[in-house]
Amino acid sequence: MVFILTVLKLIGIVLAVIIALIAIVIAAVLIMPFGYEFSGEKYEKLNASAAIKWFFGIVKVDACYNEDELSYSLKVFGKTIYPKEEKKIEVKVRGGEVKAETTKDEKPVVKPVDTKKEPVKAKPAEAKKEPVNKPVEKPAQKPAPKTETMVKEDIKPKVIRVKMPEVSDFPEEEKEPEKMTLKGFIIGYIKEMSADDRKRAVLAVLDFIKGMLKHVLPGDISVYAVIGTDDPSITGYILAFSGILRGAMGKDILVQGDFEKKRAEGEASVKGRIRLGSMLYMVIRLLLTKPIRKFIIRFIKVRGELV
Repeated sequence: MVFILTVLKLIGIVLAVIIALIAIVIAAVLIMPFGYEFSGEKYEKLNASAAIKWFFGIVKVDACYNEDELSYSLKVFGKTIYPKEEKKIEVKVRGGEVKAETTKDEKPVVKPVDTKKEPVKAKPAEAKKEPVNKPVEKPAQKPAPKTETMVKEDIKPKVIRVKMPEVSDFPEEEKEPEKMTLKGFIIGYIKEMSADDRKRAVLAVLDFIKGMLKHVLPGDISVYAVIGTDDPSITGYILAFSGILRGAMGKDILVQGDFEKKRAEGEASVKGRIRLGSMLYMVIRLLLTKPIRKFIIRFIKVRGELV
């Protein structure tokens, strides 16, 4: 009995440790922010690089696009996990020379030995036997069928009067109820909502979008570009939009226009961070809003009836 209790105690301790580790990992993923960086330039060629860091840079994903070539890597504690580096193997050759060859941990391919086969002698073709001409037999003529004369008797047709049922006597066909589309369901639910619930739902959705954009958009932006299009008016719109963006965000954004020729050159770099816990909190807060919660419950009930 004591042995069984000891085993159960050890199993409980192991399960508690596993659950604690899982909880720590989930908490770390939700609390620790993911930092992202992007930088690129376009003059004669397009060069760009991006990086995602997590847990103080312990986990890092790098991507680089340079001269029409894309490369990426995953590093943990500064060690490249993917793609795996090629191993160098020294091969000694007669004369004291050493050659280095790179391999990718692939098994050697064994080529089959070619065995010479003796040619098979073709057998002489046998002479074809010509068929013997046989006399053609004429098919026997069948006797013509005898025609029998049928005497037709004058038969008077009998008229039977049948009373046809009226239209009202026929049973009406049952029509299948038309299925509602998702768009119709949403419009119908919005029409049924009260004015207060509609106002609360709109404010909750706008607050959710505003919070998401504020959280996801980069905190550090640096842009320098020279842009020219075929239409000078479009170039003017681009310059006006860049000025509005600079005034709203207060970042280092400088865009110049070229009204003479079509071109797009410049440099850009952005930095920001995303915390999954904050995004999850905003999603839960939106779903717990009363009109949104009612809409989700009704949608779950009738989702099988929607087209």
